[in-house]
Amino acid sequence: MDKAILKNRGLRILKQDPWICIVSFICSAVSNFNKISQNINNISEHLGEKIIFNDETFYTFPKPEVVAETSIKLLREFGLGFRSKYVLDLAVRLTDQLFNLEKLKTFNYLESRSLLESLYGIGSKIADCVLLYSLNKTESFPIDRWVARALRDGYCLEMKNSYNYASEWARNNWKENAGYAQQYLFQYQKEVNNEKT
Repeated sequence: MDKAILKNRGLRILKQDPWICIVSFICSAVSNFNKISQNINNISEHLGEKIIFNDETFYTFPKPEVVAETSIKLLREFGLGFRSKYVLDLAVRLTDQLFNLEKLKTFNYLESRSLLESLYGIGSKIADCVLLYSLNKTESFPIDRWVARALRDGYCLEMKNSYNYASEWARNNWKENAGYAQQYLFQYQKEVNNEKT
């Protein structure tokens, strides 16, 4: 951790809109950065509002109500594939006020994560990402392949095929700063890997 902090002092955690954040991470399932960007751009260009600024065209990300009125077929055409049904289900739940993302800020970390995991297509990793990047839960510790490698290489911690085991270990060690620790480990591990190649 000391090496990671020294190499990347000043890293920050994004504070995104929860709706945009959760859709982005749903799109991240079994995907890559370019594909995720393409999915979000397609949704925005077809369902968002057009804005022209300095002679450039931009599109807002559509509200849940707009997405709720579309179809799985159309979302598939935007490139979301199997994720289409998850995005549509979430949009309908938010529109019908069956779920409130903002209210999760008032619950503790474990309660919030459990509620997110009750949504269709939301697992532990996506829930942790949403909690950290949009709902102010800095004890959240999302684990992807880079963070798993950092835990293994830096702390001799094997996940033992258990996301929850490693996540709890991190929260026990870094408490309310686990999310910051995750950011430093993620960035450092990627840089170390790039230096090796």
